[in-house]
Amino acid sequence: MIILMYHNFYRHKGHGDVLGITLSEFSDQLCWMQDQGFCFIKPADSVEVNDKSVLVTIDDGLKSSLRALDIAGNLSVPTLSFLISKQLDGSDDDYISAGDIDSTPDGSYYASHSHVHVLHEDLSRWGRDLECSYQVVSSLPRSLPHHLAWPWGYWYPQLREIARNAGFEHQYGAYPGALREMTSGLIMPRIRIDGDKSGDFKSALLYWTSGNSSVETKLRLFANTCKGFKRGYLNITKSQ
Repeated sequence: MIILMYHNFYRHKGHGDVLGITLSEFSDQLCWMQDQGFCFIKPADSVEVNDKSVLVTIDDGLKSSLRALDIAGNLSVPTLSFLISKQLDGSDDDYISAGDIDSTPDGSYYASHSHVHVLHEDLSRWGRDLECSYQVVSSLPRSLPHHLAWPWGYWYPQLREIARNAGFEHQYGAYPGALREMTSGLIMPRIRIDGDKSGDFKSALLYWTSGNSSVETKLRLFANTCKGFKRGYLNITKSQ
């Protein structure tokens, strides 16, 4: 299976940031995957998967993702949004508030992207941040409080244990890769989707689900074609 990672969505080309794609591109990508026989799965704690299983995730909880959630809902595509829990108080109009979630499609699920989305300098701050985020996200409708996406994909073994102690059994990184199953205790890889790269998107997805190349080769391919996160790559290789 593969996990896709989206961030920002905008209406027209040239009006977004480097991590964003247009809403029409997002819709086209979902429709293309359906036409190719990919199966969109719910972000359950335990789910049977195969090479064509796809989980759609969206980081940061930006307000623009509400329109993307509607598109996914209309196509019966489940999504998992990782929210910066501090922003749920509605103090920043750029981010989804707790009140916005009630009107999102039934297939929209929510999890943590930390409380303040900061790379803390010491482990105790990380612990307090993650405990707070777990509590906030747990109160949301359709929440999956045991799931965490690390900010910027940054993590190391000590942080992984702190997160598990805070309740996060399922943790997601930002390095590319494919999975045989969703399981606890593993920093799950995700494929970052951004920019106007529809050709790269299609070729990369077909390659990552082909099952005929080593992880190391696939990491190099993704870095060259879809701008994989260098930080995430270094973290996973150092931890092996």
